[in-house]
Amino acid sequence: MSQSTDHDHDQRLKVLLKEFFESFFQCFFPDWATRFEFQNIDWLDKEVFLAPPQGEKRQLDLVARLKVRADAPPLRPGVHDLAALVHVEVESRASSASLQPRMFDYYVQLRRDTGLPVLPIALFLRVGLDGIGWDV
Repeated sequence: MSQSTDHDHDQRLKVLLKEFFESFFQCFFPDWATRFEFQNIDWLDKEVFLAPPQGEKRQLDLVARLKVRADAPPLRPGVHDLAALVHVEVESRASSASLQPRMFDYYVQLRRDTGLPVLPIALFLRVGLDGIGWDV
């Protein structure tokens, strides 16, 4: 697949994820979906600076601030927001390992920038993992 075609698919998937964010969570993360309010998603700035001021600038795919439902137990006392990082990759199996350190860097920087808990999610379209897989 050409670089242009990959980019087109990547952009289309981001639009679909934004449009069907609640359905995405209900399908793949049902336990988390019951915790969140999806009516007023706050889509945050996707630009982060790793190790500011001299660190490199990165563009994240999707970053959403979600309210925790009033009837859901808080993640920790007094915390009612969660910034969920959804990073969409349209690459080959070999790319999954290269994303791991970047996801950690993104997680740390989002925590620093927002002061909120972060739920990092990576979505690979061409990686085996027997369909759905978890990595920690």
